[in-house]
Amino acid sequence: MSGWRKAKKLTAAASATRALTEMLPNLDDSQKHWVAFAVHLSLPMGLGFDHNHRVSEIKPTGSGFADGQVQVGDWLTHFDGVDLRHGKSIMDVLDRSRQSHSLVLQRMMVHARHREGWTTLTVRIVPTDGTMGIGLDAGHTVTALYRGGAAERDGRLQVGDLLLAMDGVDITEGVSLLDVLDPQRSPHQLIICRRNELFEYAKAAGAATEVVQFEVQCPTLLGDDGRRRMGIGLTTQNVVTALDPKHLANAAGELAVGDRILSINGVDVAGGKVPVAEAVRTWPNLEVHRLLVARVVPLRRP
Repeated sequence: MSGWRKAKKLTAAASATRALTEMLPNLDDSQKHWVAFAVHLSLPMGLGFDHNHRVSEIKPTGSGFADGQVQVGDWLTHFDGVDLRHGKSIMDVLDRSRQSHSLVLQRMMVHARHREGWTTLTVRIVPTDGTMGIGLDAGHTVTALYRGGAAERDGRLQVGDLLLAMDGVDITEGVSLLDVLDPQRSPHQLIICRRNELFEYAKAAGAATEVVQFEVQCPTLLGDDGRRRMGIGLTTQNVVTALDPKHLANAAGELAVGDRILSINGVDVAGGKVPVAEAVRTWPNLEVHRLLVARVVPLRRP
């Protein structure tokens, strides 16, 4: 990212953070929404934290600044797969011999549509020729998915979805998408909001639907028993039945109840030929699993 574009993005992020700070005292719980996201940084990260593990400083010489996703005010909840919310500090778990460190952070997002009847999702899209093929109106609502474009091929976005954040920057409070969009980044992380009736339609008998496939990077949590878990409830056919609110699969927003897990780390588990729980035991120390997921969505093309 160029220095000019980096400065524009940081200015937009700072503006969004200031707006959030001013708004929080006047918001009810229905308007507050935490989203989780993961970043991978090398040392030195150049991040300062307060005693609650909230980012207080981002130094321009660190990998956190170069990556561009972390903002002041983000809450660090997990470091290299270890939960920091119950007394542990970064220094307790930091292994300086590692080349890359995984951080899971949570960020407060604000929008009036974070209410009953709406669901928030996270979608990662790999652009084609620098574009995602999405049409948006002035309020960041999806108006078109262009034929053959990256978003149309991915299949998860729908016309009517409301874009809340792009690559970690909240754009709901007057922030221009052009100020934060880096055409050289891939994939892009989009946080969207969708009316629940669009989800329900795909489940209705006789609905015109299709199946889309996508990959999800699912971090694990280290339990008191020393085992790592994703926090996903599954049927014997490896269909998602529940997402544990204490785990990252739920907080990240990429998975949904009803999704089918087709493979994990390249191992075919479609239809329950191998239970996901059994496959996970093959990699007892793996911090992040790669899932291939299938989802039923409303038909977008006749």
